[in-house]
Amino acid sequence: MKKWSVLAVSAALLGANISVQAADMDGEWEFGGRFGMVNIDSDTALQQGIDDSAYLVGGFTDFVQNGWVTSAAIDIIVYDDNEEFRQLVEGDGIFNDGDRSVESSDASAGLFSVATGYQWYLGEDSKTVTRAQVGFTAVFASERSISNCSDCFSEDIDVDGGAFIKGSVERDLGAFAVGVYFQQYLGGDGLSNSLGINISTGF
Repeated sequence: MKKWSVLAVSAALLGANISVQAADMDGEWEFGGRFGMVNIDSDTALQQGIDDSAYLVGGFTDFVQNGWVTSAAIDIIVYDDNEEFRQLVEGDGIFNDGDRSVESSDASAGLFSVATGYQWYLGEDSKTVTRAQVGFTAVFASERSISNCSDCFSEDIDVDGGAFIKGSVERDLGAFAVGVYFQQYLGGDGLSNSLGINISTGF
């Protein structure tokens, strides 16, 4: 059920994405959203009680100058949790003060990534671009917990990010561009790789 929810949120994000582009003599900014799948080292996933794949949704920005591309991205991954727990909680808000209910935990994490590399234009119309980058991902707020609960049990999920290499291809469709990317992590004991699609400003 959580996976279908993430797909719905991802589709809404991409459908509602407002692309902004600012160009000047020093370079060009691009903004967009993306969603995909991220694979996790199987031994790490087993130890942490999660499946070895998870959905990813996020946003990114690229700065392009003289063929060089510097990128930053913030993503959320939703784990398929094998150690979900339930807990009796008591509401303390305006509309549920004292109400009791049994709530289930969710498992997710945030990712912050930076990368740099080079891009090449393909085709006679130069509307297709391919990029090769190297970068680093930091994993934060990786845990299983009950949302909006201040005194509930929570547990860290120890999944590492680390250095990666990334390849992508994008096609300019006019007002925006659509692309695919593949990201391979080099550490081997946390995130393994990621594959997804992105929608961004034209380039």
